[in-house]
Amino acid sequence: LQPDGLLMFGAQQYEPTLDAAEVAGIPCVVLGRDTSRYDVSGLGRNEYRYAYEATTYLIDLGHRAIAFLGGDTAYDYLHTRQAGYRQALTEHGIEVCEDWVQVGDGRVATTHVLEHAREVTALMYINDNCAAAGLPLVVEAGLQIPDDLSVISFDDTEIARGYQPPLTSVSYRRYEEGQCAVKMLVDQIRYPYVERVQVIFDAELVERASCCPPRN
Repeated sequence: LQPDGLLMFGAQQYEPTLDAAEVAGIPCVVLGRDTSRYDVSGLGRNEYRYAYEATTYLIDLGHRAIAFLGGDTAYDYLHTRQAGYRQALTEHGIEVCEDWVQVGDGRVATTHVLEHAREVTALMYINDNCAAAGLPLVVEAGLQIPDDLSVISFDDTEIARGYQPPLTSVSYRRYEEGQCAVKMLVDQIRYPYVERVQVIFDAELVERASCCPPRN
């Protein structure tokens, strides 16, 4: 099998498929990760910036104990979002408690924070799926969103929009990203003298009813 091109979604930090594509000379476009270590085209997002802005949004509401929950350490976006989160807290003079930062399964991460970081007044989930896994535990604990815990997630899927209350979420232009990625790949196949292209898409924080100032 020798494809004309390869479109890869969500590649991990170490991705052997990219190595194989380079060796075989197959044009490749990667979505959603840093491609600086590979000679391939990439369509990414400024994950650092939007995690920083989402954290700052919570800080501006008055939150000082903000948890960062979920995610797989094999993927770049976890590290860049977490770096943006940490930078926002640091710039506002807030020391990050390591009990606030829990990667992995959303349910397990939420359990840890509810049991070991009761000072937390806001939860930032790495994505909507992690939020969906963890938030039932918040309800089971008798806590109200947003009165007891404000919540922000990433991706702005149907999960965020349909949750009660609807979740404030960082929204990405997934349709446009897909269109652009396919065009980039087709252009590279048609015009082999184009070595690689790097495109960064913006995003926006969609405010909904899951966030408010902390009670105390």
